[in-house]
Amino acid sequence: SQQPVLTFELKARGLALPDFGGVNVSCTLVDATSGDPVGGNPMIGTTTTEAGGGRTRFTDLGVRLAGSNYKLRFDTPGATSVFGPTFAVTPGPPNLLQTLVSVEAAPKAGADFARQPSALVVDAGGNNVTVAVEVTARLIGGGGAAALAGNTAVRA
Repeated sequence: SQQPVLTFELKARGLALPDFGGVNVSCTLVDATSGDPVGGNPMIGTTTTEAGGGRTRFTDLGVRLAGSNYKLRFDTPGATSVFGPTFAVTPGPPNLLQTLVSVEAAPKAGADFARQPSALVVDAGGNNVTVAVEVTARLIGGGGAAALAGNTAVRA
C-alpha cells in the first residue's frame, strides 16, 4: 500500500529544506471533522520516524479500526500539524470467531439448547466482517454417540 512521504518546505517560499533532519515526525489517526485523535490503539506499524534530507518516509503504517471520516495528522516539535486527506477503512477478511452467547452449562439430552449459541465473525483488527461466511458448529468431546442435531451450519 502507498505510504506517506512528507517534504519539509519554507512556508512562504515553497523551497525544500535539504538539510532538515534529526527531528522526529509522528503520525496520528484523527477524526476528520473534529481533528481529535481516534481512541484506543487504531494504528499499525511505526508511527514515529526521523526526518532526514528535508523528508521523512513512513514504511509500515496501517489502520486496524474500520470506519470513515478519518485523516492522518503529522506532527513535529515546533511546527504546525499537517493533515492528509479524509479516508475510510473497510473491514479485512474474516480472521476469527468471537463467542457472543455460549450454551448453558448443563443442556438436556434430546432437546434444543435453552440458550442458542452465537458468534461474531471479525477481521484481524477485531472489526465486524461484512461479507457472508459459513460458520459450522461441531461437538468436541462428549464421548460415545454424542452428536449435534438441527442446523449446524449457517451463513453469517
